[in-house]
Amino acid sequence: MSWQNEKQLKEVLGMLHASLRGDNEQQMKVYKKLQQLRGNQEFNQYLAFIISSMKKEPEQIRQQAGLLLKNNIHESYERMDPKVRNYIKLKVLQTIGDESKKIRKTIGHIVTTAASKDKLKGWQPVLKELLKMLESNKYEHVDGAFNALCKICEDEPERLDSQDLGRPLNTMLPLFIKFFVHPKEPIRRYALGAVNQFLGPNMPQALRANMTGYLKGLFVLTKDSSVQIRKRICQAFVLLLDNEVNALLPHLKKVMEFMITSTGDKNEEVALEACEFWTSVCEQQVHNNLDPAILNSYLRVLVPILLKGMVYSPLDLIGRMGADEDDSHVPDREQDIAPRHHSAKVSSYNGSGGDDWDDDDEDASDWNLRKCAAAALDTLATVYKDELLPFLLPMLQKSLDKKTEWQIQEAGILALGAIADGCFSGVSKHLHHLIPYLIGQLKHPKPLIRSITCWTLSRYAKWVVKGKDDDEKYFKPLMVQLLQRVLDKNKAVQEAACSAFAILEEQARGRLVPYLEPILKNLTFALQKYQAKNMLLLYDAIGSLAEAAGSALNRKELIKILMPPLIQRWNKLDDRDRNLFPIGECLSAIAVAVRSGFLPFAQPIFNRCLQIIHNTLVEQNRVRKMGENARLSYDHAASSEKEFIVVSLDLLAGIADGLGSSVASLVGNSKCLMLLFECLKDPDGDVRQSAFALLGDLARACIGHLKPHFDKFIPISAANIDPHKSSSVCNNASWALGEMAFHAGGNDMAKYIPGLMQRLVPILNGAVKDYNNPSLMENAAITMGRLGLVSPEIVAPHLHHFSKAWCNNLCRILDPKEREHAFRGLCSCIHKNPKGIVNAVPELIIAIASCSQPSEGMANMFHTILKGLHQMMGAKLGNGCNQKAFQFVMERYRVAVR
Repeated sequence: MSWQNEKQLKEVLGMLHASLRGDNEQQMKVYKKLQQLRGNQEFNQYLAFIISSMKKEPEQIRQQAGLLLKNNIHESYERMDPKVRNYIKLKVLQTIGDESKKIRKTIGHIVTTAASKDKLKGWQPVLKELLKMLESNKYEHVDGAFNALCKICEDEPERLDSQDLGRPLNTMLPLFIKFFVHPKEPIRRYALGAVNQFLGPNMPQALRANMTGYLKGLFVLTKDSSVQIRKRICQAFVLLLDNEVNALLPHLKKVMEFMITSTGDKNEEVALEACEFWTSVCEQQVHNNLDPAILNSYLRVLVPILLKGMVYSPLDLIGRMGADEDDSHVPDREQDIAPRHHSAKVSSYNGSGGDDWDDDDEDASDWNLRKCAAAALDTLATVYKDELLPFLLPMLQKSLDKKTEWQIQEAGILALGAIADGCFSGVSKHLHHLIPYLIGQLKHPKPLIRSITCWTLSRYAKWVVKGKDDDEKYFKPLMVQLLQRVLDKNKAVQEAACSAFAILEEQARGRLVPYLEPILKNLTFALQKYQAKNMLLLYDAIGSLAEAAGSALNRKELIKILMPPLIQRWNKLDDRDRNLFPIGECLSAIAVAVRSGFLPFAQPIFNRCLQIIHNTLVEQNRVRKMGENARLSYDHAASSEKEFIVVSLDLLAGIADGLGSSVASLVGNSKCLMLLFECLKDPDGDVRQSAFALLGDLARACIGHLKPHFDKFIPISAANIDPHKSSSVCNNASWALGEMAFHAGGNDMAKYIPGLMQRLVPILNGAVKDYNNPSLMENAAITMGRLGLVSPEIVAPHLHHFSKAWCNNLCRILDPKEREHAFRGLCSCIHKNPKGIVNAVPELIIAIASCSQPSEGMANMFHTILKGLHQMMGAKLGNGCNQKAFQFVMERYRVAVR
C-alpha cells in the first residue's frame, strides 16, 4: 500500500512490544506515546495491518494492536478518513476467520464498534459477507462470522430491523435458527444467543414470522448437554413468557416440565435462570389472566425443588468464609460499606412506599439461586396462598427439626419467612409454637441461622404485636432476644437483628413504651461497639424507635441515656463526613419525637447545620466565578456536596417540627431565613425540595419571622408549583404555601392569592399539558382549601371554574387535619358563592360522603351548606347524584328532602 512506511511500521511494532514488557513506569511512557498517535490516520491503518496481516507476530501483539484500533474507533471514528475506514473494513473481513480464537474475538469487537459508530449504514456489504461466511466449510470462518454477528445483534437490535437498511433481520433470523442443530456447540450457542437478543418487549416482526421454527429449534435444544445452551434456553422461555405468552401457551406443559427439571439442575447457573421462570408465571396469572390451574398441577413437584435450591451450596459457604466467626471487633473495609445517600424530605400531604423482596441475610446485590428460589416461593405463596400449605408444611416440619443438618434448618427458616405474606392466614394457626421455636433459634451456635431467624421473625412481627396474649408469652421474649442479637459478636447477625428490631418497632409502637429504658440502654451500648457498616442500621433502628414511641420518649431519664452518646458521635464527625447523613436523619426523628426535650441540644446542632449550608453555598459560588475547566472538574462532586445541604435542611426541619414555637429564638438569632432563601433558588431539585419542607415547618412554628419576608418567599414558592420540573418540589412548595396561608391569615395573604390560584387551578383540573399526577392534584386541593379558609371572599368568585375537580380530589385525602382544613375552606367558599357549586353537586355529595368521621364543627358546616343548597335548588338538588350517597348524606346531616 502507498501509505506504508517500513520504518514507521517497525516503530509501531516496537511500541507494542514495549507496552507488554518492562516495569510500570516504562509501560506508562509507551502507553502515552500510543495515545498521542491516536489521531494519526496512518497509525490506525498500521494497527489494522498488524492484526490482520502480520501473522508471524505473537498473538498478544496482534491482539494488542486490535484492541488499540477498537479504542481509537470508539473515540474518533467520525474523524477518520473514508479511505482509512474502508481499509479497516477490508482487513477485518480478511481476518474474521483467523486461526486464533483470541484474534477472531478481537476482530468481532472491532466490527461491532465500527458498525455501531457508522449506525450500520456503511456496513451492509460487511454484514452480507459475514452471513455468506456462515455457509463456509471452514469452522474458523463460521465461528468468527458468528462471533461478530452476535455482537452486532447485541449492540444494534433496532437498526437491524430498520426499513432504511432493508430490514436485515428478515434474512438473518431464519438463517440463525437453522444453526440451532449445528454439530459444534459454540456455533449452536452463538445462534441461540443471537436470536435471544430480540425477545424483548419490542419483538421484531421477523422473529414473530419465524416463531414456529424458533420454538421447534428451542425444543430440540432442550436435550442439549451444554450448560451454556440450557442456560440460554431458560432465558428464552422466561423472555417469551414475559413478552409473547400467546406463542408459548400451546406448549406450556412441555415448557414447564423442562423448566422444573432445569430448576433442579446440578449446574447453579442453569438452575438460577430456570428459577426466574416461576415468578414470571405468577406475574402472568396476576396481570394477564393466565389460568392458575396450569401451574397448580406442578406445585407438588416444584416446591420441593425450590426448597432444595434455598439450601446453602458448598460454593455459597466458601464465598461466605468467616461467616461463623466472632468478627464484631474487626473494622469494616471501606469497599464493604455501600455509599450512603440522603433522600430529600417529602412534606406534602401524603406519601407511599414499598419494599422489594430481600431476605436481608446477604448483600442484596448478590443475587443467587438461594434468593431466587425464596423469591419464587414468596410469589407462589402470594398467588396460591394457603393452597401450598398441605404439602409445604410437612416438608418444613422436617426441615425445622433440630436433628437435621443446620443448612437444611436454615433453608426451612428462610422458606417460612418467604411465605409469611401469602400464606399468613394458614401459617398463623401454627405460630403459637413456631414463634417460640424461632425465638429459640436466635441462640443457635451458627450465625447464619441466627441471622436468617431475625429476618423470618420480622416477617411475623405483626402477629406477635397484634396477638391477644400478654407480653410475657411472645412479645417480650422476642424483643429481649432480638436486643441480645443486636449485640451479637457476629456482624452479619447484628445487621439482621437491627433490621428486624426496626420492623418490630414500627409494628409495636405504643407497646414498646414500658420497655424504653432497657431498649435505649441496649441500643446506645451498641453505639460503642458497632463498626461503620452496621452503625448505619443502628441509627435507623434508633430513629424508628423515636418515631414509634413519639412523645413517650420525652422523659429526662430516657433522654439522658439516648442523647449524650449520639451528640458525642455527631461532634466527632467532620462537616464533610458522609456519616453525617444517617446520624442527621436519626437526630431529626428524635427531635420530632421528644419535642421540648430536644431543646438543650438544639442550638449547637441548629448552628452547625446552618454553617454546613453556608460553607457549601460559598464553595459553589466560588467555583461559579472560576473558569469553565474548574467548573467541569468540580461538577462530578457537585451532587454529592448538595447532599450535605439537603441533610442539614432536613435536620433543621425536624428541629422546627419538634420544638414548635421554641425554635423562634434560634431562627431570629441566625441567618436561617437568608440561607433558606438561597436554597430555594438552588438549581438542584433535592435542595429545593428540602428547603420548601423547612419553609413549611417554619411557617407552622414561627410565622412571625416569615411574614416580613413574604414578598420573597411566596413568589418563589409559587414559581416552583411547576410539575414539569419536579413533582416532589412542586408538592413541597404547594404544602409550604398552604402552611403559610393557614398560619398567617387572610390579611397577610390576600394580595398573593390570585396569583397562587393561577398556579393551582390548572393542576386541580388536570389541565397541565402531558401531566396528570393524583398526588399533586390532591395536594393542590388541600392548599386551595387553606386559601379558601383564610380568604373565601377572594377564592369563592372563581369556584365554578374548578369546583368539580376540587370535590373529586378532596375524596382521597386521608390525613384528618388536612382533610378538615380543605373541607372547611370549600364550605367557606360555598357559603360566599353557593351558585359556584351548583354544577358540581353530585361531586360534592360524594366528597361529603367520603368524610367518615367529621368533627362536630365540620358536621355543622356540612349541615348548613346542604340545607342552604336545598333551599336554593329544591327538588333539583339530587339530580345526577348517586342516590345511595345522596340519601346517606342528607339523612346523616339532618336535611329533610321534599
